[in-house]
Amino acid sequence: MTSLSKFRKVIIASFVLIFTLPVQANTSKFKVVSIKNNTNKQSTFINHESTNRQKTQNQANDVQAAFNLSMMQCAAYLRNEEASKSSKACSAAVQHIELMDANTQQSRYLKSLSYSNRAIAKYSNNDESGALNDLVRAILIDSNAITRSNLTLMSSLLKNKAEDISPEYISLSD
Repeated sequence: MTSLSKFRKVIIASFVLIFTLPVQANTSKFKVVSIKNNTNKQSTFINHESTNRQKTQNQANDVQAAFNLSMMQCAAYLRNEEASKSSKACSAAVQHIELMDANTQQSRYLKSLSYSNRAIAKYSNNDESGALNDLVRAILIDSNAITRSNLTLMSSLLKNKAEDISPEYISLSD
């Protein structure tokens, strides 16, 4: 394992506290994840031997900070029912986690949660197809309790919506 991979693993494991926030969407509750930075910087894990390595680690820190901020904004906007802003913040979180390019269980978990949050934002913006695609992608990345719960809820909501708009067939007699 490279020094950068170890650093990313430590950053992801040490800097992040994950908690779920219930979000109202058509009177049903989705689980939205927010990220909270830990104030302890864990600087003992940073390797200061090489300037290039330090630059790479600083960039990793910047991407991690941007991801954390985007996830916090995404959750806050969803909670406040600001659909347009939540969509932008949730999409930014997905972009930032994709830039991290780490392949640990923890990073896959965070990536799946960012897609799950974006799915809820898309659902709030009446993009049901995009929402369902993001939730399926989240589960393919890491099938965890939060993503499975959100997919179950969304499937139920979409099924109920489809039943509400199903045509009623009437037979006419001569």
